[in-house]
Amino acid sequence: MLFLNLFSCQHAFKHDAFLWVMPFRPAQRERDRTLTLERIQTLFHEAATAFSEHPERSHRYVEMARKLAMRMNVSLPSSLKRHFCPHCYRYLLPGENCRVRTRQHMLVVYCLSCRKYAKLPLRGRAISKKKIT
Repeated sequence: MLFLNLFSCQHAFKHDAFLWVMPFRPAQRERDRTLTLERIQTLFHEAATAFSEHPERSHRYVEMARKLAMRMNVSLPSSLKRHFCPHCYRYLLPGENCRVRTRQHMLVVYCLSCRKYAKLPLRGRAISKKKIT
C-alpha cells in the first residue's frame, strides 16, 4: 500500500510540473532583440574591417552573426543580407570575391567561392535604359 501511495504522489507532482508555464516577458524579449541586433551589426562591421588581412576570420564573423540570429529568432536586416552569399554564407566584398552586375532590373551577385548566382530585385532604384536614336 505504501508503494502505491508514493507512486500516486510522484505522479501528481509530475502532472503539476507540466501545468507550470514560464511567464511571458515582452519587455525582456524586446531588450534581448535589440541587443542581438546590435551584436549582429558589430559582427558585420568587424567582418568588413578584417576582410583585407584575414578573410577567413570575416567569414567566421558572418557565421557567428547568422547563428546568433537563428538562436534568438531574429531576422537579419536586409541591408546585411546582401553582404554574404546565400549559398555558401561567405562574406562578400565586390571586386575581391564576388562580381556585381545589373541586368533587367535585377542585381546579380556572382560568388567566386561557390560559383553561384544570387539575384536580387532592384525596386524603385531600377536603371532605365533609353534608346538613343
